[in-house]
Amino acid sequence: LGKYSVYIIPCLVDVFNFILVRTYINGLPDSFVESARSEAFEAQAFISSDWENLNPETWYVVSLGCSDTEEEANAILTRARKWGYEDAYVKYSGKRL
Repeated sequence: LGKYSVYIIPCLVDVFNFILVRTYINGLPDSFVESARSEAFEAQAFISSDWENLNPETWYVVSLGCSDTEEEANAILTRARKWGYEDAYVKYSGKRL
């Protein structure tokens, strides 16, 4: 089932179009996840095209936390913005494809 997640954009690069920098780019989501986890977020990295309501193009997305309700997700969002993730946003992921 889908969840509400708080997402940050680790990079605005479609990694599959930039073969030469792919190794570097592939490491970016992991470094964002590691950093967010050190700040007590339940962070995870996903590929957007694996989810029904996320971008159908293949992008890395980092979730700072998932919840069953939008209200809980908004509480995570408030915390995320206090920690400096000013561009974080809440979005319902839909089902995993």
